[in-house]
Amino acid sequence: MLLDLANQIIYTEIAKTFILTGGVSDVASGGGQKINSISKNGGDNMKRVSALILALMFLFLASCGTDAAPETTTEQANSASTDLKIDYETVKVPFKSVSSPLLLDGKLVMAVVTADRTETDRRYMISYDIGSGKYDNIFESTHELGDIQSIRFDGEWLIWNDCEIYNSARNIYCMNYKTKEITQITKLGNDSAVGEPCISDGVVFWDECIDIGGENTRSRIKAYDCTTKETKTISEGGDKVCAGDGKAVFTVNKGGKTTIGVYDIASGKVTELALGDGSYTLKDCAAGYALYVETKDPSRGDSSQKTWIIDLSDGKTAVADIFPDGAKLFGDYAVSCTASALWFYKRDGGTLSIIDGLRDTNVAAASFAGNNTVISVIKNVGSGTSEGLVNETEMHIFDLNKLSV
Repeated sequence: MLLDLANQIIYTEIAKTFILTGGVSDVASGGGQKINSISKNGGDNMKRVSALILALMFLFLASCGTDAAPETTTEQANSASTDLKIDYETVKVPFKSVSSPLLLDGKLVMAVVTADRTETDRRYMISYDIGSGKYDNIFESTHELGDIQSIRFDGEWLIWNDCEIYNSARNIYCMNYKTKEITQITKLGNDSAVGEPCISDGVVFWDECIDIGGENTRSRIKAYDCTTKETKTISEGGDKVCAGDGKAVFTVNKGGKTTIGVYDIASGKVTELALGDGSYTLKDCAAGYALYVETKDPSRGDSSQKTWIIDLSDGKTAVADIFPDGAKLFGDYAVSCTASALWFYKRDGGTLSIIDGLRDTNVAAASFAGNNTVISVIKNVGSGTSEGLVNETEMHIFDLNKLSV
């Protein structure tokens, strides 16, 4: 627009000036006659020359901005470095807050804050029909101020953690998704705590700390078989466990050395893979690989981090070019959620490469929703205001099965 306008002004002023002066060739051959003609019309010609100079300046200024990058929109989620594009579906639900959304058979299974509850009181787990907007309650927290977390599904069993809002009590449940039968797995007192549960092949895993504050405080990794209803300890000691594709993975620190324990569900055997004497945090596992973060030496003020991917079959490691925040592995893909963006990655063996990114400061959280689907939850428009959360939450559903190239 700016260049077109500048060019139009230039061409018009040049044409007018040439008409008044008789053209370039006449000026060259006519000598004094043309000079006299210009002198007689000096006022008008000077105005036109001034307009021409201004137009040329305008053209220069306009051309300076032609290399600026075009603005991108969050709706398109375009990558700046590839031709890949991940489209998403926007869904708005009538709840103040949403946690751990899954997409099962066209319905959203999630923990929600209803209009009559406080802003952080996700007391209900529901099944929400996207098409009709109707929903059914699956579970109501046993706590007056409840916070249902860590909803997971393995194709048959649904699990979750029923927490008291101040984390003074946490108990894990499982439900047969077909029969809707619910079983309480853990029944711990205030001197015990459980971490985030995970599930694979009908077996639930969690890290458990007992005798908190006592002389025998210790942690362990537990497993519960949803079919046989049997519970067992698979590791004395252990922190943070994740599961997928027939395996459970956890970290154990002994004598300042950290190892990754790999529990095979079919055989019941545990294999240990040594990491080293640094500080390590397990992020996720899937398809025979695990992601973990190494923090250099926080005790000496060096909190720089590096993300690694490890092959669980042979212990080979490689630097994973992925943001550690909210990093999740699923199948041949991975996702991470930072404070200002959502990033998607393709996994080829032990190598991760970025395929697309969505820059959006309004993303509050993102989770794997099953079947190569990721759901991001957008910050409530009332967050941080004196009025508080409004009774509507927006979510974006990314289906990586529909990647376009």
